[in-house]
Amino acid sequence: MKNLKRISVLTVVLAMTFMLCACSAYSGIESRMKKAGYEVASGESTETKTVTAAVDSMQLDCTVHIFSKKYEGALADVSSFAVVLEFKSNDELEKALNEKIENSATLKGFIQDMEKSSYVNGNCILIPIPIGTLSTPAADILNEMTQAFKG
Repeated sequence: MKNLKRISVLTVVLAMTFMLCACSAYSGIESRMKKAGYEVASGESTETKTVTAAVDSMQLDCTVHIFSKKYEGALADVSSFAVVLEFKSNDELEKALNEKIENSATLKGFIQDMEKSSYVNGNCILIPIPIGTLSTPAADILNEMTQAFKG
């Protein structure tokens, strides 16, 4: 009987651990972005500060993650950025979006379409900033970003 109780407790603990780990899609996104050659952007860079300020001005309750990857340009390397907004949960994501679009039918339609797109993964939203070069068009960079984001 004691063994059954221990196994039951262990099973519940493992189930809770898996549930808590599964709540955020970000860890998988981060891993795939790094495998695709993206680096977590420095918090001190001008680009990071600009994006963070823009998101802060929208008053969204989320964590901003910025990835960058350099592509070979004609005269110098050019960085493209993938901004990932991580909300605490899928419900928080829905709540934040609904609060921002309450009075706009156009935005409501846009958000519904976006949720079906490659730009939403669990509780995270991708804001791609692809900057193409002669050797790597922006469309190719965008495709690479969304593939890494969605998995």
